[in-house]
This record gives sequence, structure tokens and C-alpha cells, in this order.
Amino acid sequence: MKKMNVIPEHGALVVNGHKMTSTMLRSKTESAFGVRGSRIFELEIKKDGVLTGRYSRGWTKQIESEDEESTLFLSYLIDKFGKNKPKKKKEMGCLE
Repeated sequence: MKKMNVIPEHGALVVNGHKMTSTMLRSKTESAFGVRGSRIFELEIKKDGVLTGRYSRGWTKQIESEDEESTLFLSYLIDKFGKNKPKKKKEMGCLE
């Protein structure tokens, strides 16, 4: 069996005045093991340095439903990095 070398990816974004950070591992294709069937199979989300969600082929710490910033950040990550073909900046609503 071939060993898979995966390097964690780190990112940060400010959402509604809160610093959101993420650490994730992605596969080459979408999978049933990924977050909502995406390419992201391990994910850790922090809001202002406090862990708000952790996914490792299943939620080990579920994001609270009233945590709007973490939910928006998760949606952004799935749209940007979780699909086989990432969206362009204009499709994400970003201005160039």
C-alpha cells in the first residue's frame, strides 16, 4: 500500500470582526468521508483562538448552531477548497 504524504493547510479569515483560523487535510477527490461529502476529510476551526469545531472523518466537536461566524467560515471552506474544481473569486463574491 502506498503511503500518503499529506501536509496540513492553515488559513485565516476575519468574519464579522472575529478572527477565524482553520487547519485542514484534503484528498484529491470528493468523498463520503469528507465534510458534507467534500474533499476536506480533517478540519479544525477556531474562533478568536478557541476551538469551535473539529472534523476527522466525522464530527468530534460539532459546531454550535447559533455560532454564525463558524458556520459561515465552514461554508466558505467547503465552497473554496472542498469541491473538485474550486470556484473563482468572482463566483465566491470577492471583488478583485
